[in-house]
Amino acid sequence: MNSRKIVFLIIFLIGFFNSFVKAQDDIPQPLAEVAKDSAVDSIVSRYYEWDEMSISGKLSGPMLPMTASVKLYMQRDSLVLISISGPLVGEVARIEIDNERVLGVNKMQNTYSTVEIEEIEPVFPGGLSAIQNLLLGRVTIVGSGELNQENAPFVDIYDMESGWLIWPLTNNLPEELFEYIYVIDGDNYLIDKFAVMSEEAGIGAECTYQWNKKDMAMDMEFQLPNGVMSATLKLNNPDAKTKKMNRIELNSKYKEVSLRKLLAK
Repeated sequence: MNSRKIVFLIIFLIGFFNSFVKAQDDIPQPLAEVAKDSAVDSIVSRYYEWDEMSISGKLSGPMLPMTASVKLYMQRDSLVLISISGPLVGEVARIEIDNERVLGVNKMQNTYSTVEIEEIEPVFPGGLSAIQNLLLGRVTIVGSGELNQENAPFVDIYDMESGWLIWPLTNNLPEELFEYIYVIDGDNYLIDKFAVMSEEAGIGAECTYQWNKKDMAMDMEFQLPNGVMSATLKLNNPDAKTKKMNRIELNSKYKEVSLRKLLAK
């Protein structure tokens, strides 16, 4: 099965293939240039400029014994800091992402694990900037950044009943390591669904968004070689005044462990 067929399989599995097909009279065809330009203009109209921001929210899922509080601090294209706290116990974990690595710390067990940023490409294609864009509901085109009219030639866009499907052309990627797609909400022009799959690595991810006036929710599912991991991240709108966060400082009491052990219950 070739990679393009795999992506259509993803589309089917995450439940919007039928609405995609119903919006077409025949075999789905990408938008012509004028309609495509109009769609891109509508989507990027929601993309405001920013340098840094902080966001608060909640994280829940099967791996967590209870719903945790989350605080994020981001510097555009350079840093993401995530603090996770539990009721009565305070901060239990920290995550730090920059353009070179992802560092995770379990403060309850005094352990940490580090992975190179390239290692998470199959589930977060585009690295740090793409992660920031996903948190803001924005489209990233791997190799050329946030969606705009300049990199629009690198995607096909299809009409759907309630928005658009954006299918990046991956033939410019090394060895076509992964395929990924976005579905855009036609009402707010932000991501409604995102899916990525790496046939070579045998892993993938799906994310479904729910947008409200004051907050949003991301239902995430990761298909990994050793099973499925899922979580729901609910985030409020960015803070009116940014609350800075310090980077992680490790000392001799912390022991390095494998990522699997760090994530174990």
